[in-house]
Amino acid sequence: VLGVFAEAGLSVLRGEDAPERGLSSSAGEALTRAVGRDGWSAACRRYVIDGTYPAVKRALDVFAARRMAVVPGGVSMREGGRGRWTLEVWL
Repeated sequence: VLGVFAEAGLSVLRGEDAPERGLSSSAGEALTRAVGRDGWSAACRRYVIDGTYPAVKRALDVFAARRMAVVPGGVSMREGGRGRWTLEVWL
């Protein structure tokens, strides 16, 4: 995940475990299929990153194109429009 952010031109300021709000059954099934391991359990991570909207979209597109076991749970931009984003992803 960190490598994809860097490739997309994003700077990671912080990464931390995010409070789990529950993973939908379809997202959980998709992750399990992608990982290919029964009994595997996803974890939610929150990343605070700096970058442009196109860079965030590039990173999300790379996760999909590479069929990575990553499911975005939320994307928000800090008020002020300075390019500070918070992404929650299940991995």
